[in-house]
Formats: sequence, structure tokens, C-alpha cells
Amino acid sequence: MATELAAAAAAAVATGPAMLAPVFGLIGTEFLAAFTGVHSAHAAAVSSLSHTVASIGTAAAQSSAEYDLADAATAASLL
Repeated sequence: MATELAAAAAAAVATGPAMLAPVFGLIGTEFLAAFTGVHSAHAAAVSSLSHTVASIGTAAAQSSAEYDLADAATAASLL
């Protein structure tokens, strides 16, 4: 999931406001200026979310391994 979010962040950056400039031309200058700020914030938020999801995955895997070790130790002590 984190990889997919990172890909989405990269796609968002690649399809930025610069691609819209020829479409809007001089008439859309104010819109593009506002959209540039919002787009940058969105790309940063998606990137941050990707890092957060990756760290959650790492923590979950580590917790799972620790539970497995605790279960194995408990089972060994009962035998």
C-alpha cells in the first residue's frame, strides 16, 4: 500500500500545473497560481501519508515477529 501511495505521489508531481498552462493560457494565470500552491500541498500530503503507511507496516511486522517469539518461548516452557 505504501508503494502504491508513493507511486500516486510521484504521479501527482509529474502531472502538475505546468501541464495546464497551455490549456488555460493568460486567462487562467490566477487559477494556475492558486492551483500550484494547492497541488504542492496535496503532493506533499500524499508523500507524507506514504511514509506514514510504510512505518505502520514496519511496526506491524516487527510486532508480529515479537508475538511469534513470545508464543514460541511460552510453548517451549510448557513442554
